[in-house]
Amino acid sequence: MNAHMLDVLPQSGALEMVRQRLDVESSNIVNQAITLQNDSGTLRALEYLKSFNVAPAIIERVLTSPHLRRSVKH
Repeated sequence: MNAHMLDVLPQSGALEMVRQRLDVESSNIVNQAITLQNDSGTLRALEYLKSFNVAPAIIERVLTSPHLRRSVKH
């Protein structure tokens, strides 16, 4: 789903639910990439993030600046 699709959804709780779902999915992708980087190296993690069309700036931050990562909520 892209940003333009979000604009056509009804202005209700449905839009917020979609955004939350996308945030959770994005968070899971990034967390998996971090695990992959630790287990298999940066190149594998880079390829993984690219396969999900993660923005280059986010990829750079996640893979090269662990001190800038958001903390994971449990």
